[in-house]
Amino acid sequence: MVQQLSTVVIFGIANAAGIIIGKSIGSGKIERAKVEAKTLKYLSYVIGVIACGVILLLKNFVINFYTIPPETRALANELMVTIAFITIFVSVSSVTIVGILRGGGDTRFCMFAEIITLWCCNTACTDRFTFKVACTACTDFDEK
Repeated sequence: MVQQLSTVVIFGIANAAGIIIGKSIGSGKIERAKVEAKTLKYLSYVIGVIACGVILLLKNFVINFYTIPPETRALANELMVTIAFITIFVSVSSVTIVGILRGGGDTRFCMFAEIITLWCCNTACTDRFTFKVACTACTDFDEK
């Protein structure tokens, strides 16, 4: 829940970055667009760290909202910390791809970058992990 709220802010900033860069390039101010792109890139790091901090600050409040066993609470705590740090990278990649590159008109590279990372990296890793977990679960079930 907290991660989704921070991601909404990040994607809002990324879309605003696209508008800012597109406006500068559209008006023929290429040097200004370069300066804005560099500024937005650094801003994405700051926003990512702030979002990470917000998630880390609110994780105990969110976890304590539920009545769960201590083992589940510990696992949820670890997942929230992981998600918090992943948010930094989501911020940087979103502002760069959605904002700066798309706003600059490089939509083809953005498409290939997103397709390759989604289908070649994420899906392949998920398939291998899911298959391994399913095989482990089946062999554990047979032994009992």
